[in-house]
Amino acid sequence: MVSMCKGGVIMNSQIQFTGQPDGMNAQITHVPGFKNDLFQLNYPEAIGPTDKPHYYTTIKCSWKELSNGDWKCTGKVEGILEYTIDVKVYEDTVDFYQRLTNQSMETWSQTMAFNCFNNGSAISVRDYECIRHWVRTVDSSGS
Repeated sequence: MVSMCKGGVIMNSQIQFTGQPDGMNAQITHVPGFKNDLFQLNYPEAIGPTDKPHYYTTIKCSWKELSNGDWKCTGKVEGILEYTIDVKVYEDTVDFYQRLTNQSMETWSQTMAFNCFNNGSAISVRDYECIRHWVRTVDSSGS
């Protein structure tokens, strides 16, 4: 927790995490260095077996704030999968712990979770002209 003094009053500052009670959406605000920015999350946007993932439109999930300020998301696709996401919010980081359980009779050879982290509402991160950000690509030869 970072303490700041304003007008002689000590105020504590910590990243704020807010989950949506009836959906996969969540928001992160009050990030050090990005105080006025909003980061939006869709956790998970898709999850399940890699060859047959389930998308947000078929997942029933909900976020719940815990008494200690942490958050938990539980979700399921009835008879196919269940998952939990535990979120621990700290002074300058947010940690996510995700657990996926196969509830079907099928064997999954590989699983996936596509967690969408959207910084489009974070004005100080935007770079539509690609002046501050770049992407390095590698061709099939490895160069």
